[in-house]
Amino acid sequence: MGAALLAVFGGLALVLAIIGVYGVLSYSVNQQTREIGIRMAMGAQPGRVLQLVVGQGMRLAVRACFSALARRVLRCAFSKAYSSASARTTR
Repeated sequence: MGAALLAVFGGLALVLAIIGVYGVLSYSVNQQTREIGIRMAMGAQPGRVLQLVVGQGMRLAVRACFSALARRVLRCAFSKAYSSASARTTR
């Protein structure tokens, strides 16, 4: 029962993360609609414009992963330091 519940909440977190990334990427593209139009009018290849948009999304995803990893590492480091410091003071 516990594993199934964990899987459900993990899946829900994944869906929410995907929706969030989509929302941020959609906002970014919406802000750059004029720039994209100018690039297309100046003769940019549609593949290059798509590469620009997808590249921005990938950079966003990589930054988010590194940020989450850094927070996890720092949280582990500080929790270990705190637990070892509190263990010394209680003895």
